Amino acid sequence: MGMVGGRLIASVGANTKCQQLMKATPLERVKKAIAREISTDLGRKLAGDELVSLIGTRFDESAQRARMMNSVERAPVRQ
Repeated sequence: MGMVGGRLIASVGANTKCQQLMKATPLERVKKAIAREISTDLGRKLAGDELVSLIGTRFDESAQRARMMNSVERAPVRQ
């Protein structure tokens, strides 16, 4: 709300306010809402490992992001 109301500005780089306000916090709220809904449907609380979140990063987000992603060693994909 601070960003929408003009009290905060979006920041980039090492400052994580933007990431927290625009990505992590809203996603955590959605995840909790989904867990509540599933728990209601099942009639029990979910165990910690029963809800899986998948995230990703787009190579085409920017040229700098693509370079950084290509330079980082990635873990093998588990199937």
